[in-house]
Amino acid sequence: MQRLFSIFPAAAPGYGLLLLRFVVVASLYIDARGQLLSVPNAALLVLVVSLSGALTIGFLTPVVALVCAAVQILLIANANTFIPATLIGPPIAVVLSLLGPGAYSVDAHLFGRRVVVLHSTGPRKDSDE
Repeated sequence: MQRLFSIFPAAAPGYGLLLLRFVVVASLYIDARGQLLSVPNAALLVLVVSLSGALTIGFLTPVVALVCAAVQILLIANANTFIPATLIGPPIAVVLSLLGPGAYSVDAHLFGRRVVVLHSTGPRKDSDE
């Protein structure tokens, strides 16, 4: 799982990635006409709510962001009319998938950098000699 995440930046870049996650979540709730999403069936509603929840807390961000992009593309493709501004949602989700979740996410706590301390197995030298 570590290969899905490059780095977990904190401070300003971390807040920027948090904001980017919120933008992708907001774009999930906007339909192709630029209005609040009217979901035709309950399964799609459950999918959108679960994706937005996972992305808000930053759980499995690269995978969830790609699924968000696919859902947005399907919603745009099935729409009769759309406004061009809604086409920006899927590329932003792909960018988020490539950048990773940032330090302010569940992913950072689950899969963050670990410090491994290796001890020497050779003979110890005492400083008292």
